[in-house]
Amino acid sequence: MSGLTEASTASDIVFRGADGNECEAFVVAVRDFAFAKGLQKDRDWMLHFATTRLRGKALRWHAQLDLAIREDWDLFVQALFEQYPLVEEPCRAEIATPVWSTRTFSPSLSTITLAADPELDLKDTGPLRQYDASSNEQQIGLLRVVPEKGTGVSQYIWWDYTVEELNAQGFDYTSYPKRTTVNRNEALVVSFLPSSAPHQISCLNSRGHLGRVVIRHNSNLQCYALYGCNNQHDTGKPVASGSVLVPKVWNFLEDGTLQASLSLFSEGSHKETKFTTTEVHVDTSGSMMRFVKPGTPLEQDRPKGNPVHPFVRTRIVFEPL
Repeated sequence: MSGLTEASTASDIVFRGADGNECEAFVVAVRDFAFAKGLQKDRDWMLHFATTRLRGKALRWHAQLDLAIREDWDLFVQALFEQYPLVEEPCRAEIATPVWSTRTFSPSLSTITLAADPELDLKDTGPLRQYDASSNEQQIGLLRVVPEKGTGVSQYIWWDYTVEELNAQGFDYTSYPKRTTVNRNEALVVSFLPSSAPHQISCLNSRGHLGRVVIRHNSNLQCYALYGCNNQHDTGKPVASGSVLVPKVWNFLEDGTLQASLSLFSEGSHKETKFTTTEVHVDTSGSMMRFVKPGTPLEQDRPKGNPVHPFVRTRIVFEPL
């Protein structure tokens, strides 16, 4: 590529929406090009550049994406990989199943194997332990995603992709959006010290070494994506301009419901309005989770709202181990 000018190199990076292999090569090319320009940490630049290199089917697909996805590099790449999965994936006849040990919260692989497409048993396995709001001791457990009014199947926040899987997808694995699973054995195990003030939540078994549960605060949006990040990722307080990961926003109500303390800035000013919420919108693929101001319409019910997957209202409940 030494004989190519910077402009001709950029013009070679085009994604037309052919298949997952082209998609993966496109994301890698964008990241490599950003790295060559010293912009590998500038997500806004990578997002803008990538969207100008879409053509044909890919351009039309991008036009109907939810605004939140079109304005966020990580969510945009995640949506790309979901829309254009790899053409060829390894065929696995068996999957090793993680089993929780009674002495450790890091799962070890069992000798039991399941079929590649197991039929999940979603029946109750017994009464769940209840959160003791009066305790000041360290709490360890799972985060269960409960649909509105208790209808539907409960899910859990997932334990993340492995570092290797994140690297293979071309992500900056210091942070990544949270998603759900119906498999309790693959649930994220979290830990926290109860406090009346907003506090942080730590992760004990994140396969991507994302040790904190955080909110991604974006001043341009009125929804607050649920993320995981590692200890090296910069965090801070909500800002009137730009995007930041905020860790100390969490409290648990008496029934174990997770509450977030968030901020909203008036458009065109730095006036900050603080509020608390337990309302979480989750898309039906389980790949996008947003805390929102109570009463916020679902994305598909908004004017011009056209998400890739429709959203449902939920709340997140702490389930002690």
